[in-house]
Amino acid sequence: MKTAFPIDLVILWVNGSGPDFIAQRNLWAQKNGESVSHARYVQNNELRYLLRSVEKFLPWIRRVVLV
Repeated sequence: MKTAFPIDLVILWVNGSGPDFIAQRNLWAQKNGESVSHARYVQNNELRYLLRSVEKFLPWIRRVVLV
């Protein structure tokens, strides 16, 4: 399928198991008196499945930018 104009896709992603992210997350939760569930940030290959789906179902996407 061709579109009249090229479309780019921007994906916002954070490595939930990265030590820097975990430290920031825990600091924020501690300051705000909240508990953080580890299960919320477990990596289950979501990025891999997302990119495969884009390739298969969105052929008109010109460029994928991962931020």
